[in-house]
Amino acid sequence: KAARRMRKDGFAARSLHFSLRSPDRARWQHQERFAAAQDDHALLGALERALRRAHREGILAGAKTVYVLLLDLVPASDRPVDLFTTAAMDSERQRWETLTAVTDKLSARFGHSAAMLGVQLPPPGGYAGQKIAFGRVPEVGGVEMLVLMG
Repeated sequence: KAARRMRKDGFAARSLHFSLRSPDRARWQHQERFAAAQDDHALLGALERALRRAHREGILAGAKTVYVLLLDLVPASDRPVDLFTTAAMDSERQRWETLTAVTDKLSARFGHSAAMLGVQLPPPGGYAGQKIAFGRVPEVGGVEMLVLMG
């Protein structure tokens, strides 16, 4: 959602900050810098690396609060050229940005869950919608989702 808002405002991020807070209020942090990116694939890759590190260090299981920040924003139309990016890497980035733009358009037209990147797995235990159904019974079904996989 943050990435979608960032793209809508015409920016790209050059850093992702991820932190967890444990029940005793201890804080664990991870920050990663990368070439200016705005596509979900690049940003989720950075988040995945942070999650893997937290898991390896045994921090993830007890986390009570999660923070994800996109930092060092630059105008997407004015991104600096990365000297270490090859033509193949730039082509790959452009493909992911095109796919992300398509999912954003579908989401804008048909709702935020109309298209997403990755595999949609049912939540453990089934329905995970509204947790407290005071005064109404949630309806299941009637919603179709398009899942785009890379």
